[in-house]
Amino acid sequence: MNNTKQRFQDEIEVERMWVSTQQAGYSFFCMLPVTALLVFGLWDVASHRQLILWFILWAAVSFIFWMVLRFYHTHKKTLSANLGQFKRILLLVTAFFGLVWAMAIVWFLVPSQPVNVLTISFALIIHVVGVMLTAFYYLPAVIIASFPPAILLISLLFLQGGDSFIAPALILSLLTVYGVTTSFRLSGILDHALYLNFENAALRREADEKSDLLKIALEESKQANAAKTRFLASASHDLRQPIHALGLFFAELSDRVYSPETALVIGQVEDSITAINSMLNALLDVSKLDAGVVKPNIEPFILGKLFIRLQGEFKQIALENHNALHFRQTTAKVNTDPAMLEQMLRNLIGNALRYTKNGRILVAARPRGENIEIQVWDTGSGIPDNQLDEIFMEFHQLHNPARDRRQGLGLGLAIVKRLGNLLNHDIKVVSRLGHGSCFSIILPLAHDTANNFPERQITKNYLSNHSLAGRSILVVDDDIAVQDGMKGLLTRWGSQVTTASSPDELMEKLISSEQKFELLIIDYRLQENISGIEVARNLQANLGYPIAVLIITGDTGPERLREADASGYPLLHKPVEPAKLRSTLQYLLMKSNADNKLFKA
Repeated sequence: MNNTKQRFQDEIEVERMWVSTQQAGYSFFCMLPVTALLVFGLWDVASHRQLILWFILWAAVSFIFWMVLRFYHTHKKTLSANLGQFKRILLLVTAFFGLVWAMAIVWFLVPSQPVNVLTISFALIIHVVGVMLTAFYYLPAVIIASFPPAILLISLLFLQGGDSFIAPALILSLLTVYGVTTSFRLSGILDHALYLNFENAALRREADEKSDLLKIALEESKQANAAKTRFLASASHDLRQPIHALGLFFAELSDRVYSPETALVIGQVEDSITAINSMLNALLDVSKLDAGVVKPNIEPFILGKLFIRLQGEFKQIALENHNALHFRQTTAKVNTDPAMLEQMLRNLIGNALRYTKNGRILVAARPRGENIEIQVWDTGSGIPDNQLDEIFMEFHQLHNPARDRRQGLGLGLAIVKRLGNLLNHDIKVVSRLGHGSCFSIILPLAHDTANNFPERQITKNYLSNHSLAGRSILVVDDDIAVQDGMKGLLTRWGSQVTTASSPDELMEKLISSEQKFELLIIDYRLQENISGIEVARNLQANLGYPIAVLIITGDTGPERLREADASGYPLLHKPVEPAKLRSTLQYLLMKSNADNKLFKA
């Protein structure tokens, strides 16, 4: 296999570098608001001349970087012929990036001002994470862009001492090391995926030339696609780990240092983390549907109540895009899963608003015999006839060649199609270029007279009565950064936390502790492929007293999702929002207490 892989080595190297050129505008437009906020946050405490000069230097390096990548993206043959030169240019430009951020630390860091330290630290954290996510294809570029400023800031913070300096220094240290190791793993995953693509192409050529090999080639292609799915799931897991840890650290740190002066910076960082979580959750929705772990709950309900709620939700978004959004109210009752239908309509309306400017969107329900057709009309740019099927494919976007993340990942319609298949609802689309489109969902009418729409929000009355203060919690995760982040956050909430990296360490701490634990938080997949579910079951069977269990996972592979769903344990997916984690823990402890009282009675 190594000899076969070596055959494609040159093509893989060229393709990997060419993939990097597709990030031309992404890194610039993502970091532009961060640098602008940094300048704004330091405007009152730093030299205006130095701030402007620094921003000009950053913009100049970014522009040169963009021009270089854009040139090689449109001249792939030149890239192939001058690969070594391209790498040297890439290293030189990323070195300038590292130098520019190091200059920001030298020029603007004022250790005696916590707000100043926090502002620069968060900006650099986002820079490090951004480099990890956009430059993992070439590890030397990651190192040279992130290590110099990170090491400089970490050293200065450690020299200052004190909790307010040590905490950001530790977080930045962990993220920098984790970023480089994750970039290394993702680079390997990308190489393997490219190898599979080249091998597939070779197999297809051979199949065209030799008809008797067609059957074998198709089987190889299926195996390669399955392998790519597994590797993409692994990549998703590796991305979720540091982002999950970042969310935990940020929640703890924002509680410690929050003040009116830091509110703007903290809010911007929180918005960035929320955006990343939203994109990862969209990927998770597709994985769940492919794995078959999502089961519809069909029931009758009044469609008009859903229309009223969606109108209130999207009204402001429509105004921001200067669109007129109208819902034609209906009293129709339908038979479907209310939550799934709501997600389908939310995706369709969101798409219509996203790709319509200064236009109109109409949502209406029209009777069709024993069925009803929900239509979402828009006056957008329309869809070419030859693209009407492709728009339901994952990551397919018609009007986003630059892959602007503000326009999503291209998963909305893929999720609509999968949910439609699951619910047995037909999905139709008609469109006319330059005039707009109409997406339709056809579903059965309900003859039931039920007048209710199920509320899917968890009742919050019990939450205030079930604090986490004083609760004894076990945390088992083989990722030290996640362990530290979880322990810091739970401790901040008043819990008594014991951590372990493996089942053996868990048993040692249980034996040496006289504490009676109430809750176990455990990662789904531990080192050496040990199942967290099996560890939880063994613990519950042998502990001698009841303990609640929460499984947390970063896996999105179909087989893993089915296994986790079949376990019966409550499950959260990384990255977990701190508020969701807290409410889930409160609910589990409340339920465990109620079960124990019932058992004793």
